[in-house]
Parts: sequence; C-alpha cells; structure tokens
Amino acid sequence: MSTNATVREVMTQDYVGVSESDTLAESVDVVLDSDADGAIVLRGQDPIGIVTKSSALRTLIDGVDAPVVADAMIDRVPTIDPESTVGAAIDELSAKTISMLAVSDGDEIVGVVSTRDLLAAVSIGPADEVQRETATEDPYARDEATEEYSDQSVCEACGSLAHDLAVVNGQLLCADCRSV
Repeated sequence: MSTNATVREVMTQDYVGVSESDTLAESVDVVLDSDADGAIVLRGQDPIGIVTKSSALRTLIDGVDAPVVADAMIDRVPTIDPESTVGAAIDELSAKTISMLAVSDGDEIVGVVSTRDLLAAVSIGPADEVQRETATEDPYARDEATEEYSDQSVCEACGSLAHDLAVVNGQLLCADCRSV
C-alpha cells in the first residue's frame, strides 16, 4: 500500500472502550489483552478522551494512589475522517505526538488507526505483494547443491552482513554502527 490509501482501508474497526471511572489497572489489562495501543474513553456512548499505553504508564510512574482512567486520560479525542489518506494520518499522529487516532464518520467512531497500523500499511509495497502471491516454494526446503555456510550475520541497525558483530545495548551491531 502507499500513503495514498485511505484510513478506512487500514483502520481497526474493533476498538477498546473504557469508562473514566474504570480502574487503570483493569483498563490496561483489557488494552494489553486486545493487543491495542490504547482505548477510547466513553461517557455513555460519547467519546470524551483517550488513554494510551504511555499515558497510563506515566500515571502509574507518578504514583497516583488507586488510579482510575480519568487520571491517565488525554482530555481530547484526536479524530480523523475514514476517507483521509494514510499520509494525512501519519502527519496527524506526528503533529500530536500520540500513538492512535479515533476514526470518526461524523458523530460516530467507526474504528481506530494506530502508528502500528500505518507502519504496516506503508511497509507493504507492490514488490512484497507480488512476492507473497507468487511464492509457492517451501521456504524451509534445503538446496543440497548449495549447502555452504557463512559465518556472517545481519547487523540489527543497518541490515548489512558482517563477520564481526558485537552486542551493544542489546543489539548485534557491525563495526560501523558501533562507532556511531
């Protein structure tokens, strides 16, 4: 896909909804169990804010006693139209430094779009789609004629093959990336 695809094409229709009086711990459990980036805070059927993983973590670190969703809630619901482009959604998320947007079709929230959704949408290019459609070989099949092994590995920062990788801050890095 490209940045010209619509938000409707990449959004997640099912979203986590919580109440401002719910405990933060229970709400975080629901968000994590749903593999979501956050939740829409609802008062009845009306969206009144969002709570993200980072806003919840910030509240917990601040040491609020018996925190509820209202303590971690961002008091606005950042929205985007479902017919907006993926590029526009990326710009909106970057400008607001948040990780998710509510997708609103008028007064109704029809889904959410997260940084993860947008990244997945733009990282799947035409070459990837063609390769996936035409791949018929067993990816685990071994070619006996080319049973030659290399002592190179892939640098986790730049992706190049290198003989001399070293662990730096939990990543295997080549000599060039270690010096940066």
